[in-house]
Amino acid sequence: MDALQEKNLTTSRGLHYRYYTSPASSSPYTLLLCHGFPDSARLYQFTIPHLLATGLRIIIPDLLGYGGTSKPTDPSQYTWPLMSTDLTEILAAEDITSNVIPIGHDWGSAMAQRFYMLHKPLCAGLVTLAVALMPPTGEKFDLEATNAATEKMLGYPLLEYWNLFLPKEGVELMDSRLESMWYVMHGAPPDTDSWMRDMFCTPNGMRDFLEQNRQDVPLKPLPDGERLMQEWIQDK
Repeated sequence: MDALQEKNLTTSRGLHYRYYTSPASSSPYTLLLCHGFPDSARLYQFTIPHLLATGLRIIIPDLLGYGGTSKPTDPSQYTWPLMSTDLTEILAAEDITSNVIPIGHDWGSAMAQRFYMLHKPLCAGLVTLAVALMPPTGEKFDLEATNAATEKMLGYPLLEYWNLFLPKEGVELMDSRLESMWYVMHGAPPDTDSWMRDMFCTPNGMRDFLEQNRQDVPLKPLPDGERLMQEWIQDK
């Protein structure tokens, strides 16, 4: 992230945001990069040199609940309209009032989509990565029904791991097993091609791995993997 300037902002609702920005440029367009779970703005660190070469302005926030940004425990603080407004305040602080292109990966894709829908006059386009367009339905999200539907369609409950996130003890387990959680996300055992499904889409798969505090599987060959893990743990 050294090529960008780290900044901090307190929003009008009293929440602290950490974000990174490139210098003002002559380009009329700004890329607003939104990371997913369980990342931070650092997700894009290897992409930054390529984006800077385009001459476009770049803004990369740690989204609410991540990295150096506030982590409120009240779920009502995490609505799309509220978080989208937070992002407009970051843009306003950088004198950016038009031609924004939100780009989102994973759950950052959902954030980018909602920002685009809620602040369309600000935007010049939208880019989604890993998660396709999800138009609002007006219906309350039903985790059990979603898992039942995906199990019928795919053969496994796609969001089974969310059941670990719901109880307080599940959150405490993840917080106390951060190194093991890194292995959950980046494990690459040579004897299976279904690691993500085993961890994320199998009942109690992630929970059992964390409860045993396992760190005994090979990791993906990430560049500078140990540093990335330590930065990720530090951001928690």
